[in-house]
Amino acid sequence: VVSEIDWVKARSFFASFLYFQKFTLADISEVRKLIEPYIARRAAEIMTAEEIAELVEVHEKCVAAFHADEEVVRAETEVQFHVLLGKNTGNPILWVTLDFVNNMLADAKHHLKPSKEFAGQVIEEHQKIIDAIVAHDPEGAEKAMREHIDQVESGLRLFEK
Repeated sequence: VVSEIDWVKARSFFASFLYFQKFTLADISEVRKLIEPYIARRAAEIMTAEEIAELVEVHEKCVAAFHADEEVVRAETEVQFHVLLGKNTGNPILWVTLDFVNNMLADAKHHLKPSKEFAGQVIEEHQKIIDAIVAHDPEGAEKAMREHIDQVESGLRLFEK
């Protein structure tokens, strides 16, 4: 019987394959740099007011967690911010890939344990991405996302042992 595989199962299969592969923070960042600036650009072009409101709500949960001294950079809502952008492109390959890559990044952050200052920087950068999307500024959204990914990569390298 052939049936549709849901994204959770697909991610699980992909994760099982990669479990035995050696990859680095640079590998994760490379994939993010290839996909996420494009996704941010598309989001600025096509996201509806309702979709933007959902993205803002996810971001506000991250901000609230930050101010309550809760974990932000490894939290589900921080990953959800990126996945939601991917999902809103309408391309299931993009958003499933993005979900997987950002969950790998969350695992890396779990082991590296970045500082509260790092988390604050992530929140500020997410706000810049949102601002560009709200303004329907594709170039600005792409640039903000690229800068965000670069900052996360260089910031996490400070915590590598």
